[in-house]
Amino acid sequence: MFSFGNKRRAPGIILYSLQPSKDSNAPDKIPKMKTGDHSVDDDCARDDGAAFEATKPLGGRTAVVLRRLLAAGVLVDLVVAGFVLTQVPLDTTISYTRVSNEWQIPIVALFAAPALLLTLWWQTRKAEDQPLPPKERVFLIAIFVPFLAFFVGAQFFMARDYLISGGALVS
Repeated sequence: MFSFGNKRRAPGIILYSLQPSKDSNAPDKIPKMKTGDHSVDDDCARDDGAAFEATKPLGGRTAVVLRRLLAAGVLVDLVVAGFVLTQVPLDTTISYTRVSNEWQIPIVALFAAPALLLTLWWQTRKAEDQPLPPKERVFLIAIFVPFLAFFVGAQFFMARDYLISGGALVS
C-alpha cells in the first residue's frame, strides 16, 4: 500500500517520503476520520484527534521564493564574473595547490557557480506541485539558503583572487 520510493522534486534535491504508491492496489481516496463534529482527512489528523495544517504543495509560495532566490544568485554571480572579465586579461589564472601539486585555474572557472545555480533553477521550473509537509519545507529552506550563500560567496572569493592575480586589486 505504501512505498518509500516515490520522489518529489524540489530545488535540485530529490526527497523521498512515505506516499501512497501509484502501482499499489490501494483505493484512490483516503478514508475520512470522524473527530468531533467534522470529518478530517486521515493524513491531517493527529493522535489526539485534533487537526493540524495539511500539507501544501511546494509549487506555492515556497517554490516561488526559492526560484527567485536562485535567479538572484545566478544574476549576482554573472555580474561578478562580468566585472572580473572586464578588469583583468582573459589569460589570467589563479593557482591551486593540493597535495604538493599546483594547478592553474583559468578565468572561465568563474562560470562554474552560475552554471550550477542555473541548472538548479531550470530543474525547479519543471517541478510539479507535490505535497510537502511543513517540517520538510523548513528543512529544505534551512539547507537551500546556506547552499546558495556558499556558491555566491565562493564566486566573490574567486573573483577577488582573479583580480589580485590580474593586478587589478592589491591584496
